Amino acid sequence: MPAAAPATAPAVSGKRARLVGIDRYQHVSGLQGCVNDVQLMQRLLVDRFGFPPDQVAVLTDAAATRAGILAALDALVAATRPN
Repeated sequence: MPAAAPATAPAVSGKRARLVGIDRYQHVSGLQGCVNDVQLMQRLLVDRFGFPPDQVAVLTDAAATRAGILAALDALVAATRPN
């Protein structure tokens, strides 16, 4: 019989996500739905898969610069611990 998981084990605290959706590029036109897609994915991760809302970062359009994306990934790595 398998041993039960320890009561102190965090259920979902290790779940984190970074989502990027860009509809407005400087030199590209006609993109639609990317921002909507990441907003829907954020809701799915939180509502269905138990991600803590404050651990799902969403970068869209002007915030989704190279620097912004790299900073979000750096924050993800900094918050990640073993187990």
